Amino acid sequence: MLAAAEQLIATRGPGVPNRVIVAAAGQHNQSAISYHFTSRAGLIEAIRERHELPIEQHRRQLISRLPGPEDRTTRQLVEAHVHPLAAEMLRCQPSYWARFSEMLLLDQPPELSELIVAHLAQLPKPEAADRAALATRFVVSSLARWERDSQADTESVTPLAPFALTLTDLAVAMLEAPSSLSRTA
Repeated sequence: MLAAAEQLIATRGPGVPNRVIVAAAGQHNQSAISYHFTSRAGLIEAIRERHELPIEQHRRQLISRLPGPEDRTTRQLVEAHVHPLAAEMLRCQPSYWARFSEMLLLDQPPELSELIVAHLAQLPKPEAADRAALATRFVVSSLARWERDSQADTESVTPLAPFALTLTDLAVAMLEAPSSLSRTA
């Protein structure tokens, strides 16, 4: 049921009816979601946990290998965000995880967000927080587009590894760009 719900929410949106999810999962009891997950929210949470646990473990590993805060680069922090997402997408092919995340507007984990905001000390804290949030949404939306494109036409789509490198480059540029806000204040 988790796989069916994830695929349907990712491809049809968060409003897909429970009865459609139940039927796609091969269940005949219309209360199957309530029986297995207590509620639709419980189903969504189970899907999130299914992916977020391995992503978070991978992310913690990457962060633990980083040098101290004063020696970290923006690229290292962005890689700690992008690489676990791409690895999870490869693990679950065909993947619907990025599209599912985009549909529900899932944000990056608070720990990584705090590290990025602290790293952007040259910016006022509210601007650094806004940039971290925007970069995260950019990454998730771009990965979701890659999933859609790769499912539609696998021959002309850049493989995920080089796409993730380009995505990392762009997210780093977003975070490190000079601030225009300080010039207008």
